[in-house]
Amino acid sequence: MMQFLQKIFSRRRTTLEFPPAMQRTSPDGIRYIFQYAPHDDNVAVGFSFKGGYFDDAAGSPPAALGISQALIRQAFLPPSPLKEDDFVDRGGAFYLDPEPFSIKGGLAAPLKAIDKIAQFSSRFLCCSDFAEEAVIAGRESGADWIVHQQSVPLRRNFNSLVEMALQPGPYFSPARLDVADMRSVTADDLLEWRDRHFSRSRLTACLVGRLDASAADSVIDAIFSRLKVGSTVDVLMPPLAPFVGARQLRCDGNEVQAALTVASIEARKSSPVEYLAASLFAYIIGGDEQSRLFKEVRDHFGAAYDLTCSSNINAESISFSIDGMVDRNSCDDVLECIRRIVGQLAEAGPTYEEVCRAKKAFGLSYSRILMDHHSAAREVVQLTEAGWSLSAINDVRNLAELTDLASNRHLLEPLCASPFVVIDA
Repeated sequence: MMQFLQKIFSRRRTTLEFPPAMQRTSPDGIRYIFQYAPHDDNVAVGFSFKGGYFDDAAGSPPAALGISQALIRQAFLPPSPLKEDDFVDRGGAFYLDPEPFSIKGGLAAPLKAIDKIAQFSSRFLCCSDFAEEAVIAGRESGADWIVHQQSVPLRRNFNSLVEMALQPGPYFSPARLDVADMRSVTADDLLEWRDRHFSRSRLTACLVGRLDASAADSVIDAIFSRLKVGSTVDVLMPPLAPFVGARQLRCDGNEVQAALTVASIEARKSSPVEYLAASLFAYIIGGDEQSRLFKEVRDHFGAAYDLTCSSNINAESISFSIDGMVDRNSCDDVLECIRRIVGQLAEAGPTYEEVCRAKKAFGLSYSRILMDHHSAAREVVQLTEAGWSLSAINDVRNLAELTDLASNRHLLEPLCASPFVVIDA
């Protein structure tokens, strides 16, 4: 579905200028961000409900993993007037994607069909019951997710990282799930989970398109007005906590490669400057063929094709994660290389050339996001959830250009001082 959404926004431009995004409240009381975009005849809505599958209590039915497919299947079942072929023929696309800390969603349609697609899409979020066919679809989708999590070494590493950051805590643990848990999920489990998570109080939404404000309000109301208000005092999972460095080693019999993850989490209130600094540092460490890790680990050691470095941030914490498949017999050498590279960067800062290259890459990447209304809507939702102000969201590229990495080197200290290391070999 994500690929289909990308095809809808196929036209590409070298530069895009948007008027500032604005905060609006629809006639039915739905707060959202409206970004007028005069360059395309397509409309996209991105949205997120706070609280993902890691928000669930340990031992509870893993309904989050099957909710997306169950809702979409239910929406097309009789007696619903909604037909899948009609939805697609009108150019509509819709998805729901359960994530650890939120449920992300989106829809897209040509401007001429957006009103109808919006009405259709409300059926994906609201239903009075789940037929057995929809429940089975949800179970199988969740079972496939579990198998994937358990079969991909780097996904196992990610789950270990989150579990370490959550301990001690009574929260969902993908590492302890099995397919039998998923196939025991009932229609009542799905309804209870949907009603608890899909509410106005947890909603963040953004509409991007060539609509006037009143038309945008109508689209938002058509999609979300049937949602319950929900509780404004929901107890959600606390932010990931920093942890003292630890090391985990698992063995799956692979005699050639090992999946290596080196990560850190720093609990601090995020800001646009720190978000952007973390993104730029991640690029310098492992973002392209000129990055420090790429040159050292691949070209010097020959121990891996590459190692990538990514940063993530929410309203309360910043995390770095270095991931890659490395030579099984070179793990210690690669770890020492990572510590040395990150330590040097934290102590001396990046070179002028590295800063210029990272900022140029960020600018190009953000321009590509704006070329696609769906990606632009997702980005605004993500930044809003991270606590950004609307003025900062409207000024992302300028803020990135002005970001001083030398004064933000402290963000790297946990990654070189006491990281969490997972080796899956």
